[in-house]
Amino acid sequence: MAAACSRDLGHLEVAIRNQYNNALAQQYPGWLWSARPSRAAPPNNALFDDGSYRVPRNSQQKLNKLNDKALNSLHFAREKAGVPRTQHSPASGIPEGKIIANLTFGFWTFLTEPVRASILWNQAISSVVPGRSRGWMHDRMENLNNLRNRVAHMEPLIGNTSALPQNLERIEDVLQMVVQPDVYSWISATSQVPALLQEGKRLGVLRLLKPTYLNQSLTFRVPRTSWPHGPSSPLRRRNASRLPLK
Repeated sequence: MAAACSRDLGHLEVAIRNQYNNALAQQYPGWLWSARPSRAAPPNNALFDDGSYRVPRNSQQKLNKLNDKALNSLHFAREKAGVPRTQHSPASGIPEGKIIANLTFGFWTFLTEPVRASILWNQAISSVVPGRSRGWMHDRMENLNNLRNRVAHMEPLIGNTSALPQNLERIEDVLQMVVQPDVYSWISATSQVPALLQEGKRLGVLRLLKPTYLNQSLTFRVPRTSWPHGPSSPLRRRNASRLPLK
């Protein structure tokens, strides 16, 4: 399941970073290159300049930390792409896509933090998911970043702590907003997650929130032997009402 989720999350991450980059480049041309090298340097990019944001005093410290993390991520991505740390203009022969590919999922997640709404969300990123709020997008990005970390660290995905059913819905929500319908159909057709969820009917360990994933049907009946209580148990009756039955 971890490997299958990792694949779907990979498609989502590529779509997000491309869409975010397009939106940021349109509003802030050269944003990948003009970020100041450190807090001590003169600010020359509104995206990561602490003074560009009008936030309450009690939010300033969090903003400073977020901007420092973003700048460190940008410089690290540029270095991995072969750009010297002292260079702050487009490097000959190094495509920007190589820098974008080296930015972490967490970097994109930090861009929708509440303290950055005025410059990043309102001015640029909101165009990626029209009709949705910053909070809607940030909730999904934050939870999917946590899921990605669980997958990368080989942590269990079947259980109460992973929130797998909710995260599967979040993957659907975001993909529907950031990819074209034909791309969504291709991701759906090639995803291995639905087959593994269907296998869960044999184990009786999955409780999904709805009977589909990426438009693929997941309806099934959980085996009677999987219930820890008797057939007349109130717990059994309550849980059974939540399961999609075929």
